[in-house]
Amino acid sequence: MLLALLGFLDILVGIFLIFKIGFLFWFGIVWVLKGLWSVISSAGSGFWLDFLGWLDILAGGACLAVSFGLEFWIFFWLGVAMVLKGLYSLVMGIS
Repeated sequence: MLLALLGFLDILVGIFLIFKIGFLFWFGIVWVLKGLWSVISSAGSGFWLDFLGWLDILAGGACLAVSFGLEFWIFFWLGVAMVLKGLYSLVMGIS
């Protein structure tokens, strides 16, 4: 159930990045911390390449950059990747 909730929040972050709306600064901080937690805990378990954790860090950084007025074309695609990651997490959390 927690995975489904995090998947829903991933979808929100992706939508916020795509359309540049909402609480980008606060979601950026939370998502960078969430990504760092994921990468560090995965490394502690011996899994050194946590792609989804790094995606969280990149998306959080993009949210922070957009909140400060910086926009790059890659932020749109990071938003799309976050929506896809969220859909995957939502489906895995429900099933």
